[in-house]
Amino acid sequence: MLSSDLDRIADRGITLEQTSFPFQRIAIYGAGGRGRAVARRLLSQGVAVECFFDGDPAKRGLRIDGLEVLGREDLRGRPELPVLIASFWREDILFELREGGFPNELYWMRLSNSYVPDFLELYGTEAERFHNLLADEESRLVYASIVKSVALGNAGYHRVSPYPQYRHPLALPAPGDVVVDGGAFSGDTAQMFLGVCPDCQIHAFEPDPVVHALLEANIAAKGLSERVTPHRLGLWESSTRLSFSLSDSQGSHITAQGGEADGTVIETVALDDFATQTGSRIDFIKLDIEGAELAALRGAAGVIRKFRPKLQVCLYHKALDCVELPLFLLELAQGYRFYVGHHGSAETDSVLYAVPE
Repeated sequence: MLSSDLDRIADRGITLEQTSFPFQRIAIYGAGGRGRAVARRLLSQGVAVECFFDGDPAKRGLRIDGLEVLGREDLRGRPELPVLIASFWREDILFELREGGFPNELYWMRLSNSYVPDFLELYGTEAERFHNLLADEESRLVYASIVKSVALGNAGYHRVSPYPQYRHPLALPAPGDVVVDGGAFSGDTAQMFLGVCPDCQIHAFEPDPVVHALLEANIAAKGLSERVTPHRLGLWESSTRLSFSLSDSQGSHITAQGGEADGTVIETVALDDFATQTGSRIDFIKLDIEGAELAALRGAAGVIRKFRPKLQVCLYHKALDCVELPLFLLELAQGYRFYVGHHGSAETDSVLYAVPE
């Protein structure tokens, strides 16, 4: 019967803030930073962590934090030992272990993609500084929820803001604004900005060749050509050529390693150079560019100092964006009020809003 089978289903997901666990002894799969942090926490809770297992042959035979690192095949000699998977690639590892016939009892960490071991010890001072400078209580609560999620690796803490993404009521385009839409995708954000402010002028930057073609087609189909100018350029700290990774799972992005195999190389531009070349002022900047936000802000330092644009900057593509981006802007953007919003059900769609006083 279904009811009896439901009673047999145990929760195999573990979180770092738990105070009790369904095992007394365990091995950790993953001997990197996440695995080490998990091992420390379990040991402090009285769980006997016996060893690490890891799929990297170079780690086999090492001792890390006093624990031996064994290879994955060594699991076959320890069928009685429960294993806790503490890796970002937990789904792949689970599949491989089950497909390989490993009989061990398997658990896994409920870790968000933005988990940073020892975050509060390493970055707590910087996070508290920015938290205390935020302009309202709602932003402080949202930011605290982001910090807690990163520190504990649990995306369930995120507080959702009472306004949609890119629609903070104080950080919207004003009549006549020149807008930079960094990461324009299909033009949906540009269309939203025009709905708020029909007479703004938008420069839409989208370097992905396939998506850029979609952007151009949508601009033409929706009659937006007078207001939206597409640019097949990536925003970066300098105007150059960089490798670009085309990815369906995590968004196409600039990468120091990817892009070479399929020959994908893109042109980038620094907004300081763009403003000089076009002779245009910039009144508003939105950046959702898959982890290149800090580089793009460096390339826009002159524009931000000169024109003091409103800013909307995504905070979630890299785990440390929640401290590195605010600290950079605190030094660069003097006389700004800062707000933070979160607009998704998981760790994605956190945005820093900056408004000049």
